[in-house]
Amino acid sequence: MIRLRRIALFVLAVLFLIEAWIWDGFSALGHILARVLHLARLIEALRGMIGRLSPYATLPLFILPAAAIFPFKILALWLIAHGHVFYGGLTFLAAKTVGVGVTAILFDLCRERLLSIGWFARIYAKVLLFRTWASALVAPLRLRMAELRTALGRLLGQGTFGRHVLSLRARIRQRFAR
Repeated sequence: MIRLRRIALFVLAVLFLIEAWIWDGFSALGHILARVLHLARLIEALRGMIGRLSPYATLPLFILPAAAIFPFKILALWLIAHGHVFYGGLTFLAAKTVGVGVTAILFDLCRERLLSIGWFARIYAKVLLFRTWASALVAPLRLRMAELRTALGRLLGQGTFGRHVLSLRARIRQRFAR
């Protein structure tokens, strides 16, 4: 029973971290897209608008992305139910991506206001503690995966294809580091 509980906690930690990594990635991607699409003025206007709102008035901003993507999630389920699993999955993934991305950007804009709400700040602190706990729990697996990735990189790096893959990976990492 104890082993089953540990496995369940590990799976929960991994799922939480996947969501957190997606959140972090989409937050960074949102800022990159805003820079590429020259949306700095729009974001500053949003920041100004949010700055004039009360902390509790910023809370509904997080309902908007979820409400906006809900019809697309229904469409995805309808597509899957009618045998279009690929298109349904793609629709769901796109809706989830846009929803998480917009929510992450909004959270960055509203963070100070939201953290001034006592109960929200306590929940946020607990989420950060849970993230730290989950990271520590998953750290040995991540270390092992990094070792395997390094070994695979050495193996792939010996051929032309491997060098192309490693070069592409380096360019992608460099682009997201900006």
